[in-house]
Amino acid sequence: MRITMTAVALTLALASLGAAASAQTATATRSVTMQGLGANHSAPTLEARNQQRREQTFRTYYHHKFGGYPSDKQVRDWYVRTYHKAPV
Repeated sequence: MRITMTAVALTLALASLGAAASAQTATATRSVTMQGLGANHSAPTLEARNQQRREQTFRTYYHHKFGGYPSDKQVRDWYVRTYHKAPV
């Protein structure tokens, strides 16, 4: 949210410079806005982060339920059973 507000402020400041800099302003603003919205993350990166989050959630659940931590094989088996695909 803070970056988006900064992008808006940057847009207003640069727009007041005049028409000569409008092309550069649009490019700079678009770049700042897209970075603020997280548009620079690719689908594989997001999928890997989601997978790590799911696995960590399972490890936490397992620890609270059984008092120990699951092995990597147990986590992988759980992931395949739950999501019907191998982890990345």
